[in-house]
Amino acid sequence: MVQHVNESKDAIAEQFASLVGERLTIVLAGNSFDVYFTETHRKDLQAVMKATTQAEASVDL
Repeated sequence: MVQHVNESKDAIAEQFASLVGERLTIVLAGNSFDVYFTETHRKDLQAVMKATTQAEASVDL
């Protein structure tokens, strides 16, 4: 049986939100990997994450 473990899952959103460059390092199944984002994709995904966080905050009011 093969088991996939994402040791970085709790930190990925925070790391990505503050990502300035193009590389995000994550740990999957005990191995470190770099995920590369173009500037456009990084900015787009950061905007989506920010909007999602704001929407979740407004629902909690």
